Amino acid sequence: MSPANRKIGFLVLASAIILAVLIAGCTLKPQGVTPTPAATTAPEATTIPAAAPTTPAAVVPATTAVPPATPAATVVPTANQTPAPAPTLAIAINATALTPKTVTVRVGTNVTWTNLDFTPHLVSNEPTQSVGPGKIFMSPSLDQGESYSFTFTTAGVYQYFLVDRPNLIGTITVS
Repeated sequence: MSPANRKIGFLVLASAIILAVLIAGCTLKPQGVTPTPAATTAPEATTIPAAAPTTPAAVVPATTAVPPATPAATVVPTANQTPAPAPTLAIAINATALTPKTVTVRVGTNVTWTNLDFTPHLVSNEPTQSVGPGKIFMSPSLDQGESYSFTFTTAGVYQYFLVDRPNLIGTITVS
């Protein structure tokens, strides 16, 4: 037999063996393994009309049971779901201006003041450094490029000042 014929014979034999294994794997059932039923939806409820009274007949036990209806699925958030981020607003502090000076935001907005001036500044809802019952927020001293953030959780009108320049006044309306 020539080498070419031997190769062809070998390929035919190998193909037959592979085909036989595949067919056997598809038709054989593993021993001791119970197949898992596919997920099904709950059957629809059926209303059976009441029958007219008749003479009692012998009670025959039912051979098939109807599974109880399953309740509707409840959506439960997973641990990796995160709430939407809070809205933010950026205010720039310059030597002679607050930008923007007057704004309206929603409750829950995080406002960040950033000092773009060469001089350090304090941002507060009162024009002085004193701490008292009306003090809602006050930044530490902000050097150039530093920022301070405050989240407004209550609706109202809030004025803010640069403590060292109390004539620079801004207004934030929270609704």
